[in-house]
Amino acid sequence: MAGGESDDDKRQPLWLHGGYDTSGDLYTFMSHLVAGRKKMLELGQADEFKVLVADDGNRVFGFRRGLSVVLTSTGGQDSGEQSSVVQASELPPGLGSDGTQLCDVLSQGNCFAVANGQLEVTLSGGLPVILFKKLSD
Repeated sequence: MAGGESDDDKRQPLWLHGGYDTSGDLYTFMSHLVAGRKKMLELGQADEFKVLVADDGNRVFGFRRGLSVVLTSTGGQDSGEQSSVVQASELPPGLGSDGTQLCDVLSQGNCFAVANGQLEVTLSGGLPVILFKKLSD
C-alpha cells in the first residue's frame, strides 16, 4: 500500500505523485463534469429532478435537475450528430423565455438559444451536454 504508516499517508491522491495526466481527455472531461455539478449545487434547487426526453427517436435522454438541463446520447460515440427538442415550458423556472441562452459547461462555450418556445440541442459524437443559463458575454 502506498504512503506511510498513517491512514492519511495511504490516501494520498495519485495525481500529485505522477499517477494521472492532468492534460488528458479523461481528466479534462471529469474536471468539467465536477465544475458543472458544483455550479448546479451553488445555484440551489438541486433536489428537483424531471425527465424531459426519454426517447425522442434520436436515442437521446434528457432531464433537468435544479437549474441545469442535461442531455445525453444513448447511441454512444458512433451516433454522429443527434438533435433533440425540449419545450420551453419544460425547462427550469426562468429559462424558458425566447432568446435565453443555455451554455454547456463540458464544452466551455457551446450555447443553445430558446426560440419559438423550444430549445433545440445538438449532441455530437455521443457526448453529453450540461446546460446552464448564460450569465454574461
